[in-house]
Amino acid sequence: PAVRPAPVLPEASLVAGVSTPVEDPYYPGTSNPEVDALHYGLDLDWDGRTLRGVTQLTFRAARDTTTIRLALARNLAVTSATLDGRAVSARRPGNDVVFATGSLAQGSRHVLVIRYVGRPGPVKAPSGRPDMTEGLGWNRSPAGNVYTFQEPYGAFTWYPVHDHPSDKARYDATVRVPRGQVGVFNGTLTKTESLRGKTVTRWHLDRPAASYLITIAIGAYRQTSVRMPDGKPFTIWLLPAHEKLRPAIAKEALRSYSWLLKKAGPYPFASSGVVVVEGASAMETQTMITAGYGIMQTELNPVLLHELAHQWYGNSVGPIDWLAVWLNEGWATRMQQDYEDPQGTMFDAQALDTMCRWSRVIAGPAGRYDPKRFADDNVYICPAGMLTELRDKVGVAAYDAIAQAWPVEHRDRTVNRATFLAWLNEKTGQDQSDLLRRWLD
Repeated sequence: PAVRPAPVLPEASLVAGVSTPVEDPYYPGTSNPEVDALHYGLDLDWDGRTLRGVTQLTFRAARDTTTIRLALARNLAVTSATLDGRAVSARRPGNDVVFATGSLAQGSRHVLVIRYVGRPGPVKAPSGRPDMTEGLGWNRSPAGNVYTFQEPYGAFTWYPVHDHPSDKARYDATVRVPRGQVGVFNGTLTKTESLRGKTVTRWHLDRPAASYLITIAIGAYRQTSVRMPDGKPFTIWLLPAHEKLRPAIAKEALRSYSWLLKKAGPYPFASSGVVVVEGASAMETQTMITAGYGIMQTELNPVLLHELAHQWYGNSVGPIDWLAVWLNEGWATRMQQDYEDPQGTMFDAQALDTMCRWSRVIAGPAGRYDPKRFADDNVYICPAGMLTELRDKVGVAAYDAIAQAWPVEHRDRTVNRATFLAWLNEKTGQDQSDLLRRWLD
């Protein structure tokens, strides 16, 4: 069928997606600084084996360029592409797709529509963690259900994307799956219908998100919704085999969310929820946490709190590159420790210093970790220890004020160490360079 003309998106929606893309110091193949994605319109049709997709990308040329490079797994073939309504050619170097756009001026805005088809699958993670051995991106369980984990990358295994945290964008998605199944995505479910033997769900994500925070899960899901204290919905999506978890998740979600409202401040998005999948890990995918069934059985309390805390720390305010992943994990880990140990007897600065020293032996310092050991213990424990020492230095009241101000004052932004240090110096009235150096370096 002919490509439909791009819908007119609200200007505020596009402006919210404006970013300053950078080259990644660790995984440069994932970053394309000439592209500033503003909005992804995804139309995904899955038949259980083959994915047929249309991605409508509204983007800003972040610099003068004659080509646009996106990431797209080589097992997904581009069947056609148009730029602003005219056909453009594409070449496929590795897991990239490069479009010959002609001259695009810095700051100019364009609409790229890409049709593609193939059989998606996961890629190897740059990590030694056992819960990441299944691979990143599109996974299919033995039962035929689909789930994704894609930090630090992996979105490119199922749609063409600028797969880098420096480039946040808005998302709308239509997911078409076989009857009897449901496609779960980020944000708010705006419509469900049956069309031509398929279940079609339509989703809207209200704030810009980095690609690693996008999720999709497909299976015979059923949802329930719990109203949180601020009036926002928390949706729980479970497969039939996982139904016994529903009461415990609902109870813990209400408890964790209520605690975080007091500790972290107002929830930054329109909705929240969790989709339980057949994978081994758990991840803070924006507004819709993705969590493996096994880990939710055994570690429901700390896992749900940790991934919910990331909605403030890592999602609303995120890292501009993967050198800064400690900013996400340090805050979320510190929140988790406060939640599990409110008296501060288990996770004091001295205990965390010992743990941090051991983690550095394995994976390097948190601020300059081994790129083959992504998301190891060092980027959790060491910055959590740094924040613990900060709390001990400035006092609990001042620390709590800092913890709430950080996500509010940097909402929808991407930041790095220099941003955090300058802001922290201003808030405390002291130079905290040595504090960061000792824990991160």
